[in-house]
Amino acid sequence: MDIDQTRAAYAAAFLSKQFPNKRFELGRITGHHTTDVLIIATTSKRPLCHPDDFTARLIISLGADADDQHELDSSWTQHADIFVDTLDSVRYGDLRQWKMNNLISDEQLIDLISLLKNGTPPQNRTRIFISTGTALFDNITIGYLLHADEKCGREAEHKA
Repeated sequence: MDIDQTRAAYAAAFLSKQFPNKRFELGRITGHHTTDVLIIATTSKRPLCHPDDFTARLIISLGADADDQHELDSSWTQHADIFVDTLDSVRYGDLRQWKMNNLISDEQLIDLISLLKNGTPPQNRTRIFISTGTALFDNITIGYLLHADEKCGREAEHKA
């Protein structure tokens, strides 16, 4: 989802090539949406995504990488595990605002190095990856989280 539909279409086409066994759709950020993964890439100055709006198990926020940019409602701090490319990410966007308002602490954030070193923590809540870093970190982390999400789905099917 993106306010700029051309940019959203490009991102969906690119991701479809990278992950051919996944389906990517363009959508508008209004109403309730049922999806497994939501990728938000905007230049929004106001939160666009609230926990009541989506059923996604994984949300990737790529746009809130400047002080005045915001994509996620602050209520996500109570509803999701938060992943970041580096702990320096708290200096920008949603993370900065949440930290300034004492809604998150550094201990709550799972950075890329810890994620790769320790593996994915238990997945009983929505996972949010907020990127304020490089495209390399974004691609590595998105690939890792999508693979972990796919693996979790296969394990759930075997238990059923």
